[in-house]
Amino acid sequence: MARSCLGNGLKVMKTRSLESEVWVVGEALIDFIEESGSISTFVGGGPANTAKALAMLGQEVAFVGGISTDHFGRRIAYPVHSA
Repeated sequence: MARSCLGNGLKVMKTRSLESEVWVVGEALIDFIEESGSISTFVGGGPANTAKALAMLGQEVAFVGGISTDHFGRRIAYPVHSA
């Protein structure tokens, strides 16, 4: 099964699977924060952050949502090996 990861073991499902107990559906995006003339970027989106937090707590969780294929999307999702 092809998968991607948002860090800390969070799977972004690319094929149908019923492996995870919890599925979080929604957006993942890049937040642009300006402070003192400098712009920083962070992976954001309420659903993506929720899924990541659950994964950090040890919950098996899958994130279901669209992620672009541009450099921002690649920053959000990076490839991991299939189980």
